Amino acid sequence: MTHLIKIDINYMKLIDWDDSIEKSSIITPWTLIHIMGSIVGGIIFLTFKVKFYYAVVIYFIIHGVYEIKDYIGTSYKINNKIHLDNSVANSIGDQIFSILAFSLTYYYKHYFMNNIKNIFIAWFITFTLYVYMSVGLKLNWG
Repeated sequence: MTHLIKIDINYMKLIDWDDSIEKSSIITPWTLIHIMGSIVGGIIFLTFKVKFYYAVVIYFIIHGVYEIKDYIGTSYKINNKIHLDNSVANSIGDQIFSILAFSLTYYYKHYFMNNIKNIFIAWFITFTLYVYMSVGLKLNWG
């Protein structure tokens, strides 16, 4: 019987380029996407003047649901065996870094909210990194 949730600390790395259920990594290049996206999320919540406590709880739930979807959504079945492309350790790591980035956005709100162009800059960096990592690496852009 294949288990959907598996954590094997013998093959876990703190930082690596890739993550899989067989060789899990807490931090990958995708962690940067989660950090930048959380900064954008923090800026959006600040724009609507949501109090810090409520914002963190709401964002924790939203991002947590995304991580669950990401974990379950990357599983696939071959010959009745479940294969997973994301590890639990990576999902937990992404959740932690996202909440930290979101919280730091609130802490440094004067920096982020001083000029509206910061929203565009954070979004543009996030979008560019996402395109490069999801498309460019598959097409050997560099």
